[in-house]
Amino acid sequence: MLTERIQAQAIADHLAGLEVRINPNDLTEIFAKCWRAIQDKPGKAEKLEALGEALDFQNTPTNADIYQRILSLRPGGMRIEPLDEIKDTIAPIEWVWDGWIPRGMITILAAVPSAGKTGLMLDLARRVSSKGGTWPDGKPIKKDSANVLYIDAENQPEVIKERALSWKINLKRFFLKWPEDGEVFDLGDDRNQDMVYEWAYAAKPELINIDSFGSINSKGENNIEDVRKILSYLTMLARDSKCGLILSHHLRKRPGFMSPLLDLSQDDLRGSSHIVAAARAILGLSVIQTTEEADPNGPRKLNALKMNIGPYPTPLGFEMVPGYPTGYSLKWGDAPKPYREPDKVDLCADWLADILADSDKPLKELVKLGQNEDFSKGLIIRAKQKYPGRFTDTKARRDPSNTWKLVKNDER
Repeated sequence: MLTERIQAQAIADHLAGLEVRINPNDLTEIFAKCWRAIQDKPGKAEKLEALGEALDFQNTPTNADIYQRILSLRPGGMRIEPLDEIKDTIAPIEWVWDGWIPRGMITILAAVPSAGKTGLMLDLARRVSSKGGTWPDGKPIKKDSANVLYIDAENQPEVIKERALSWKINLKRFFLKWPEDGEVFDLGDDRNQDMVYEWAYAAKPELINIDSFGSINSKGENNIEDVRKILSYLTMLARDSKCGLILSHHLRKRPGFMSPLLDLSQDDLRGSSHIVAAARAILGLSVIQTTEEADPNGPRKLNALKMNIGPYPTPLGFEMVPGYPTGYSLKWGDAPKPYREPDKVDLCADWLADILADSDKPLKELVKLGQNEDFSKGLIIRAKQKYPGRFTDTKARRDPSNTWKLVKNDER
């Protein structure tokens, strides 16, 4: 079906003497009438006169709009440019933090409450506002000593100020804004959208942190129309500010027995699926249980749940270590490995380590000792094979004098 714009353009092109590839049978009644009226007319003046008579807008005033629309169109104007012609007008993909936080796009930081989203965003703010710093993965910060705009929609400026002072954030580069007492900081409100845009225009930040999505939307997170309006605005804000934009968000609640069994995914984000669709990068922050007992202050894992514009980065981890004289700081490193219940092979390996700690022993003697612990020869061999960094042979395996040896830490 042809739109009215396409049909009007076809008439305009024909009036200009351009070739028009269109099937007249596809035209609606009024445009088909115009088409037939101008087909056999020799010149443009005759065509225009025939067009006016066909539309008869003196007796049918509503047809005057069609006449004006046809005449206002530029001949040959119905054209779509190939990418080759417009590629230089499209900005290249750039990163604030390579592989993690894209420039000019939304990055969502998702986690359960108290996982440390605010602390993580403040740690990144400290790095961006400092001179000569690096990102948590060791990559250099390309634009250091830069401004950070932190929008505390959850209204906890006292907490943020104390952490900013404790972590020695460059306060001259750190711009903290929060709602007035009793107000809801609703970014669905055009007035608040203009205000935040003006803050970003004045601060010229390298990074905008918004904490959190649930606090900037008074109409909830499930209505797609309301969610789309806010996320479209945030996309424009990031693009126009040419900076990274981190929006913290909460996860759906899981049944208690399922929590330790599942890794985070995009599906865990609370609210409308459009939240996931609008973000180019989604980072998940989770507390990892690394010991038999769960520790709420245990190590955290940061990994990408969604990354549309590049490969998924290697997950990272951090621990909260005591600060001086008070508070805490983040110590970054490899992603922590979750605790796993030891199986019989693991138990056998621990027993083997205790036995070999006293002296090296041949396999035959180990098998005899293992009978008291219900460890078979095959199990003992599997334990050694599973942990090659813990146990080694002193000689060739088939050498009658070969013994097994516990590898000391300084030998690994």
